[in-house]
Amino acid sequence: LTPMLAADLNEATRKPSSPKAALSQKAVLHSSSAEGTALEGDKEEKPNLLIWQLLLLGITASWGSNFAVIKASIQALGDVPNGASLFVAGRFGLSAVVLAPFMFSASSMGAVVSGAGVGALCAFGYLCQAVALEMGSKSGTAAFICSLQAVVVALSTAWAGEVPKRTWIAVALALSGIGCLELPAVIAEGPSALCLGDIVALGQPIGFGLSYLVIEYAMKEHPEDALPLAALQCLVLAGSFLGLASASSGILPWELPWHELLPDGGMAALQLPAVLDADSIAQLTATWTVPIAVAYTGLITTALTIWLQAAVFKRLPAVDASVVLTTEPLWACLCGAILLHDRLSTADYVGGSLIIAALLANEGIGLPASLMEEESAKDEETL
Repeated sequence: LTPMLAADLNEATRKPSSPKAALSQKAVLHSSSAEGTALEGDKEEKPNLLIWQLLLLGITASWGSNFAVIKASIQALGDVPNGASLFVAGRFGLSAVVLAPFMFSASSMGAVVSGAGVGALCAFGYLCQAVALEMGSKSGTAAFICSLQAVVVALSTAWAGEVPKRTWIAVALALSGIGCLELPAVIAEGPSALCLGDIVALGQPIGFGLSYLVIEYAMKEHPEDALPLAALQCLVLAGSFLGLASASSGILPWELPWHELLPDGGMAALQLPAVLDADSIAQLTATWTVPIAVAYTGLITTALTIWLQAAVFKRLPAVDASVVLTTEPLWACLCGAILLHDRLSTADYVGGSLIIAALLANEGIGLPASLMEEESAKDEETL
């Protein structure tokens, strides 16, 4: 119990001097009991946040795997014109088709506007990413700039209220770690590695960072609308990238070569070869790499994770979530090493260690006891 609550209880347990005092005493006891129950409830709920943090970590890991999966798919598409934009349009289109029925279950127009707003902000972030890379930005530079979304969320949260010191420490560690993962190759090229696209890439953290804040607010206002919000977000993303694929190819959406995303040979591709040797395995890989990648990125790392993300932001503050999301480059490096046999350097190991340290710091692990006592005192004053 807080000192103020204990004083209230001591005062309330004295013998009442009149019937009116007795009624006042009952009211104080009831209020104090309710406050004590609420405080105990807060203490019980805090450990449960770990479940949602771990779930978000799994979501982030799946997003990190997208880089290796999409890279392999684009290589498999080979000479298909604008294969990258076609793949992304297919990915978001599939997620929108799967979730489309749920958007009609939105509880209010406010939920519809919020879902569309999140989708628009994410589409803006992805568009800035695509344009920046097209203008010559290095993928490492774009990834590092994208990680600044944690700073955008922290600054936006600080504008509305105070951000814990441990979160600022975590953000600094995470950015340092991402810098170790992404920047050495860029720095090695010198000033020539910088270009105008890097300025355009600054739209990534703005779009993605603000989308997390909108999701957090939307889930507070519409707690039962996780699926409709996810459906509307995917619908806006699908429409945006369908338009981008159509514009970059110079043809109408239904004229795009969608068959390139399907297995070669139609129904015959479903038949397994009589003998599984090196040649037959290579043929199976060539036939199914793109369709499986579209299904994985569209159903798992988009439709499912966007829905789960809305559920997570219903319970986890955006500023804490943004720190967890900075682990995406780490997962991308690990998946690249496993799936594409990329070699990890010393800088990769240092960067990964710093990102893990950021997660621990955001939970107060390894920080000075005086800092944690100071934040605990502030939390009690807030209560």
